[in-house]
Amino acid sequence: VLWNVQDGVLTRVRCLLHSDDGLTDQQVSEAVGCHHGTAQRLRKRYTEDGLAAITRRKADRIYETKLSRSH
Repeated sequence: VLWNVQDGVLTRVRCLLHSDDGLTDQQVSEAVGCHHGTAQRLRKRYTEDGLAAITRRKADRIYETKLSRSH
């Protein structure tokens, strides 16, 4: 499962790097191997949330720990 999480982060980073190079969403999706809607949503989210878009977490949200440290 950890590999899938890292793979998703790498895909999002690659999308943003290709977008920064001036590629269209369609060109980004072909270069990275994702759907063009994914590239579009990620680019939009990056403009709104910055680097938090890479981790899929909201920039202003505070996340609570689900497990206590004693476990």
